[in-house]
Amino acid sequence: MESNLFFFILGNHPAISIAEIIKTLSLQDENIYAFSDEFLIIKNNDRIIVSKLQNQLGGTIKIGEIIENSDEEKILLEEQKKFTRPHPDTIGKRFGQARKFQFGLSFYGKEIQSQEIWQLGARLKNKLKNHGSVRFVRPQNGQTLSSVVVKKNGLIGEKGVELCFLSSKNKSSIGKTFSVQDFEFLGKRDYGRPSRDDYSGMLPPKLAQVMVNLSGVSQQEIIWDPFCGSGTILQEALLHGYKKVIGSDISVKAVNDTKKNLEWLKKEFGFEGKYEIFSGNAFETGKQNVTSLQNVNTIITEPYLGAPKNRNIFDEIRKIEILYRNTLLNWYSNFFNLKTIIMIWPVFIEGRKDFYLSPSILQKKWIPQSVLSQRIKSAFVDELSLRGNLLYGRMGQGIMREIMVLKRA
Repeated sequence: MESNLFFFILGNHPAISIAEIIKTLSLQDENIYAFSDEFLIIKNNDRIIVSKLQNQLGGTIKIGEIIENSDEEKILLEEQKKFTRPHPDTIGKRFGQARKFQFGLSFYGKEIQSQEIWQLGARLKNKLKNHGSVRFVRPQNGQTLSSVVVKKNGLIGEKGVELCFLSSKNKSSIGKTFSVQDFEFLGKRDYGRPSRDDYSGMLPPKLAQVMVNLSGVSQQEIIWDPFCGSGTILQEALLHGYKKVIGSDISVKAVNDTKKNLEWLKKEFGFEGKYEIFSGNAFETGKQNVTSLQNVNTIITEPYLGAPKNRNIFDEIRKIEILYRNTLLNWYSNFFNLKTIIMIWPVFIEGRKDFYLSPSILQKKWIPQSVLSQRIKSAFVDELSLRGNLLYGRMGQGIMREIMVLKRA
């Protein structure tokens, strides 16, 4: 039996993934049914909206629906029926002649041995093979199937099904996956672009998607990226359906790279939105006659984050704080329609110490906003900055990214 409960399998930064889902769907605490560091289950009555979210969410690996009042055997038997073809010799029987039915099992939120998964899969396969040809797709490493395995084996409706077993502190659920992250599409718009500068174009498309979603801005509004680099944020906004984006950068090469990449993107994937790209210094842009900027109410950007190696951390921090302070002051003073900024700040890592930018650079003109409820925050303290903001990065990196969500004071 289907329910109004849907699950999201989270990426490597679960706090970021949850924040993105909450903002995208405008969820309240009462909409959250269960969560762990691997999944989120929500209550939602609109299956159509949820089913269309996969390509919009940068931090979600899989999406599916919870099946209520059932068990794995009943679910698989029902799914197997969908692959049955009637045959003259089987008229009147419960099952007809079936195509090969494939199923996979993934376990989240609970430790389980590979041997247990294989045994369960074998037991279910024996039950199902009485009604047709069956193949069990089992996890090769760990206890979950990757999005690549799920897609390549057709476990989201083409040839079979993936069941996800979801366990949190007080609840256990079984869900059926209906979409997975499009790894080929992500890879193409990252590494397949004509211009990708390792110095200015390292922002991952997944993170750019998250930043666009965290803004919560309507697709009718204009997004501006004043440090556009290779245009990653702009491309993700355009693919999300935004009608107009603006990009600028002090580097002429970055401006040209962005133009090439967006031209390529339109040719390869198509989008209806318009874009305007120009060369400009982020803390002097207001002095230029760029009329369209006066209508901007949202900035989404990753500025220069500092040199990752061979640096004096305190010199780097001082230089960046001057750049950011001047830039934020310029935006506040010259763009009166500007209300929201989604901005990356660097966190420098040296040994076991973290070095942050000073909040004084906001000059009390911009107010940091929390994007997670206290309930979620308390479960993901280790993934948040000392200021309680979302952190993006991995162990061993010299610089982490702190996602700042700012509102005009």
